[in-house]
Amino acid sequence: MLHKFYHLAAFCDNTYMRIHVRGVSNNLLTKQDLLDKFLSNSEKNIICELSDPVATDWLAGRISVKSAVLQMVKVPLQLSRLEIGYFNSGQPYIEHDDKTVSQANHISISHRDGVGVSAASERLVGVDVETVQRRDKSMLSYISSSKEREGTNQYFADPNMYVTFLWVIKEAVMKADGCGLSIPPASVSIQSVLPYNEQYRVRVSAPLPISHWCVDVLMITENVFGAVAQPHHEKTETINWNITL
Repeated sequence: MLHKFYHLAAFCDNTYMRIHVRGVSNNLLTKQDLLDKFLSNSEKNIICELSDPVATDWLAGRISVKSAVLQMVKVPLQLSRLEIGYFNSGQPYIEHDDKTVSQANHISISHRDGVGVSAASERLVGVDVETVQRRDKSMLSYISSSKEREGTNQYFADPNMYVTFLWVIKEAVMKADGCGLSIPPASVSIQSVLPYNEQYRVRVSAPLPISHWCVDVLMITENVFGAVAQPHHEKTETINWNITL
């Protein structure tokens, strides 16, 4: 069954952005009615080729992104007719013959450990979800600047939490831009971190066409970080994560 449904809705610069976080259990893979509701025939073929835990994660991502699009366009849609395509940059997009879906001209998907996080927006957006785990010390050097490494114990006593925190922020920005790892993660620089309401608003600069970003970070569970990146604007509102069961 589905468990812990998180719905995020933020009004930012006259754009509604819908974020869905879905947790799924592996027995959903046997629920044919659910697969029929959310997956196209080609997607069913894809998931049949996957084994767990990859299949469960992939399904969580598909359910999440299609739910986000449905919430954004606010019209009835046959979700199995929504196809997810990918640009050369790796950024996903929605394929559908209904013009209302064009409102969601930017989507982003991430999934990890049975949790799918997705966003649908009229403007650039990137999401990422990462599980806190033991990280090699070399990863901190790879993804962070010396200034960021000095802040290791400022926010989290556990260094593995801090590395994951940094990575989920930078990954969300790089996914929003579409640059991926074509730029060094350490060049995506954290300028400020503002804790609020058990989450964090992070200001980021990067050597990208859009150089300034806002990233909102939440601990979805005690060991899972979720992040949403959007271009910075003076009127960009902080994102409100509303959690319901």
